[in-house]
Amino acid sequence: MFSDNHVDNMGCGVLTQGGTPYIFCVGGSFGGGADASPRWPDNDPVADVMTDLTAADNWPGDANLIRLPGGHAVVGNKLYIIGGFEINVDMSHEVWVFDPNAAVGSRWTRLADYPADRGYIPTAPMAL
Repeated sequence: MFSDNHVDNMGCGVLTQGGTPYIFCVGGSFGGGADASPRWPDNDPVADVMTDLTAADNWPGDANLIRLPGGHAVVGNKLYIIGGFEINVDMSHEVWVFDPNAAVGSRWTRLADYPADRGYIPTAPMAL
């Protein structure tokens, strides 16, 4: 069970933490709602346990509590969030990366911004 009903429009990916694969999700809103959640739950599908990370690991891209993650992809055991949609307002050009193995409170890093806002964009990892 999630800790609240903000489960629509989340960005999720499978990341390994301490040798165990978890499904990590970021953001979310509820159907028809005007706010978003910066919380960061992880799910252990084997134990069937959902746990919210501490507030120190909330997604900084949703500091205004109205932004949903845009495109998202896992590369090198890190989840990238590209752009976002601010509910009833605008789009975002920010790029964030989450590292599940970094210390609590320092798992998010903001990367260089895109030159233009991006909302709901399709993304996929690419091998170079």
